[in-house]
Amino acid sequence: MTIASIATTPILTVALNDNTNYRVYIYITAVDPTGNKAEWISIVTWYRINGGAPFFLGTDKGPAPVSNISTSVIAGNWVTITNPSGNNFVVNVVTLAATPHIKFTWQVYFQPIPQTLAA
Repeated sequence: MTIASIATTPILTVALNDNTNYRVYIYITAVDPTGNKAEWISIVTWYRINGGAPFFLGTDKGPAPVSNISTSVIAGNWVTITNPSGNNFVVNVVTLAATPHIKFTWQVYFQPIPQTLAA
């Protein structure tokens, strides 16, 4: 995906099932037209229980942002994770300038772990 605007852009939305933990592995790269690169690696755990909204559990086991793209173009913390609509887990990238165009690629792995309440 190439982004050429000032925006927080969702790149992936996944509905989370109830009574399930999710270990999520996130690997995102970015490159600008001159070849400057950025990389983001995160490992996070989210869960839903009893029909509730998704909750973040603990801390990000990363994040490991590395970038030589100007911070006037992408934010220092240029990846955000949100649950803005119901049961969805959303990964966003944050761009701060309309130019240059930034190309993002990503791999996100979800490991669902069903879990019921303790008796």
